[in-house]
Amino acid sequence: MGTRATQIAVGLTLAAAALRFATLDVQSIWLDEAATIALVHRGFSGMLSHLPSSESSPPLYYVLVWAWTKVFGAGPLGFRSFSALAGTATVPVLYVGGRSISPRVGLWAAALATVNPALYYYSQEARCYALLILLCAGALVLWQRALQAPSTRRVALWAGVSILALLTHYFAAFLFVPEAIVLARRLGWRRLLAPSGAVVAVGVALLPLAIRQREGGRKAAWIEATPLHTRIAQTAKEFVIGVYGPLEIVTAALGGLLVLGLLTLLLRRAGALERHAARDVALVAAVALLLPLAGSATHVVDVFDGRNVIGTWGAAGILFAIGLGCARASCAGALLGLCLCALSLAVIVGIDVGPGYQ
Repeated sequence: MGTRATQIAVGLTLAAAALRFATLDVQSIWLDEAATIALVHRGFSGMLSHLPSSESSPPLYYVLVWAWTKVFGAGPLGFRSFSALAGTATVPVLYVGGRSISPRVGLWAAALATVNPALYYYSQEARCYALLILLCAGALVLWQRALQAPSTRRVALWAGVSILALLTHYFAAFLFVPEAIVLARRLGWRRLLAPSGAVVAVGVALLPLAIRQREGGRKAAWIEATPLHTRIAQTAKEFVIGVYGPLEIVTAALGGLLVLGLLTLLLRRAGALERHAARDVALVAAVALLLPLAGSATHVVDVFDGRNVIGTWGAAGILFAIGLGCARASCAGALLGLCLCALSLAVIVGIDVGPGYQ
């Protein structure tokens, strides 16, 4: 099963690449992508100096895509191909994360990542979110491995990828916090002091930039203007059937029912190992969502939005995959998984062929 599962995962990765790269020019450039293009068209120092007034995220994505466009060109395809590559790479990363539980869970995690409309959308966008999803998923997988077989190297790798995620988007901190707490409880705080301290040090170093970006404009005003309950509902919909698409009410209802079904399988049919893994992943996802939600509810920092928390998708995807691939789910898990993948593909096709979505 191991070799065959790996071969299927490679096939899913190739399918994800074909799906993302073949349609890079279908959508027109929109406002936020235009801001990225204008920023990266500057010289390197000019780009960095304009970052606080132009963007509300850290510099890593812009540094990488600036270098990327010097090789692949500064047109829409050149810009978007970086996100498409990051989105494609997320598929094998989540396969590895799910495979740590079982090959079947790994394949379902890879399959969901291949066709999920939200991951497809961000893989087609010249923004930092595809890179954020990849790095958060990578940190999550390294965190799983550090829990399963602790070593100084694995903990250091987890901290290093967490730093890269934090340098991509501030919301990566909300994933780091529960991961660090769980690791510290299992391994002891002494073993976590140096690697966690390095992540915290980078976060502190980013604070002046974050404050300048927050004070330099009202880039988040559109988020605050949207009622919080609406944003919560939109985020749930986005995780399942994407940012937008045809027949949104119908597809959201169907997707919600399928997710409810797989979570029921997880609760009723998962074995002890699967429940243990699901509990850890669910804790990380829940805390990563609840912390920014609490900030918005209390109006301390009101920036909860589907885009900002999309880095949590990797944890949610593995959790969904455990429900579909748990040993006793059998035919029910396969049926739910195939239906969810078919629904996801239908949404993607509907967006790509519908002129109103271009």
